[in-house]
Amino acid sequence: MIYAMLRHPLRFQRDHRLTRRASSAYLDGEVNDQERARIEQHTHLCPGCARMIVSLRRTLTALGALRETGTSGEGMVADRVLRRLREER
Repeated sequence: MIYAMLRHPLRFQRDHRLTRRASSAYLDGEVNDQERARIEQHTHLCPGCARMIVSLRRTLTALGALRETGTSGEGMVADRVLRRLREER
């Protein structure tokens, strides 16, 4: 990781910002192939971004499970949360 940051510090920082900004779109499959490759390479080099992606993936999975298995009241809450998350992108 340190080697990549020292050898290409500007690229590392650009990819870091991209990963933070586009993490939700990445998990939804809404980034192009080039962005997907950059994000995946960056998460192999940056433990913080890798943890963020794993955490966001777990959160989205849990919300999806809540919507699928919840009663009507819980499902409505999960739907509203998911809709709001999508609107905030």
